[in-house]
Amino acid sequence: MIQPLVIARNEMTKQSQRLLRSARNDDGGFTLIEVIVVVAVTAIIATIIVKSYSLFNIKVSLESDVGRVATALYRARADTIVGRGGLQYGVHFDSNKAVLFQGASYSSGASTNKNFPFSTRVSITSVSLSGGGNEVIFDKLTGTTVNFGTIKFGTSGVASATSTITISNNGIMTIK
Repeated sequence: MIQPLVIARNEMTKQSQRLLRSARNDDGGFTLIEVIVVVAVTAIIATIIVKSYSLFNIKVSLESDVGRVATALYRARADTIVGRGGLQYGVHFDSNKAVLFQGASYSSGASTNKNFPFSTRVSITSVSLSGGGNEVIFDKLTGTTVNFGTIKFGTSGVASATSTITISNNGIMTIK
């Protein structure tokens, strides 16, 4: 009795092996389904990478431009405190640039103005300063300002990011 069971089991094993061989693609190629799956997975991964890279570039542009505006504000305050040229200094804000200027008021055509243009993706979305206006002017010797408030930046495009510079009445800035 044991022998017929062993023969039957061997026959089943041989039949399963024949079935597996016939189901296999013996020419070593890929099936259409396998190719479609690989292409779909590759496309999904590429989309994620491109989106992440784009968002990274936008954030870097925003941080860079906000940092440049903060540098202009620090420089205006420092130059005013040390009395460089016996003048006050300030920063004027347009939607696509900041301008470091000399004197008690901004003049767009002054040759001493130093422009800090923003990248094409970054702009100032709002300027909210005490007393209104788009300039922060620092007081001699103390570095304080009556033009304290916030300057908000934003990015354009599919992915958006924001940042805010807050200027206190003592002229100190914080970036968020």
